[in-house]
Amino acid sequence: MKERQYYSEKLIQKIKTYSNFNKHHSSIVQSSVFVTNTNDVKSITGRNQKKVNIYETLSYNIRNLYLEDLKEFLVAELEELKEKGEIKINTQFRRLLLLYDILKYKRSNA
Repeated sequence: MKERQYYSEKLIQKIKTYSNFNKHHSSIVQSSVFVTNTNDVKSITGRNQKKVNIYETLSYNIRNLYLEDLKEFLVAELEELKEKGEIKINTQFRRLLLLYDILKYKRSNA
């Protein structure tokens, strides 16, 4: 019984950590962000930039972005990874997915 409670408490702690929007948003590499203060996903994704910089810029501006446009971009990126048979997702894309998920479904501390 104590083991179950231990794992339950660990899970609750992990949820608190991984659902903290500010913690993840503050870990964005500022020098990779090439556009600030925009709400247009296409103005970011249409640029000739490295993907990691696009992901960081989207993450930086995520509070202002239209989430439906961002969702379309994320799904397209995931489909591309699937087609390539990629099993690794870089940190910047993982962070963008996590921030999107927190904003879309949690909203309480975002």
